[in-house]
Amino acid sequence: VKLNVLNAQDPITVGSGDSYNQWMPIQTTSGTSLSQQIYKYEEIGKTGTITSIALRVKFGHDLTRKFDVYMKNISIDEDEFPSQTYLVTAPLYSGNVTLVNEQWLEIKLDTPFEYTGGNLLLCIHDRGENVSYGASFYYYSTTKTSAIVAGGTYNPQESQYSTAGQ
Repeated sequence: VKLNVLNAQDPITVGSGDSYNQWMPIQTTSGTSLSQQIYKYEEIGKTGTITSIALRVKFGHDLTRKFDVYMKNISIDEDEFPSQTYLVTAPLYSGNVTLVNEQWLEIKLDTPFEYTGGNLLLCIHDRGENVSYGASFYYYSTTKTSAIVAGGTYNPQESQYSTAGQ
């Protein structure tokens, strides 16, 4: 993931590598999905106002999806990653995105987010409403700090969902 932070000279890229999957940060084969990932301050390295995020797409099939993007400052250790998703407030971005093979998908936030340090929760709600080809994204993960629930109707502002087995 790339984070555009106002006081940073260049976008902050968290992680690297050539691994990819069809499950994070969205799962298009289920129609709708809700994912939450935690990024540690050590991975980000700066505080400030986040104005956009970017996800690196492996296979996008030129799919158009409806995304809601949320962020939250949280304090949690990796050993405490919850068995349920976190509740979030209003989306920072809500709209359509197009997934293009081997491109960065940049999402400019409608509402900038003030990252204060500590851990950052990134929540992506794919409201695609239809099952489609399995889009794939590059990922990097060193610990169990991500979870996804898929195939149902979700509202991360009102309910928590089980991440058991995820």
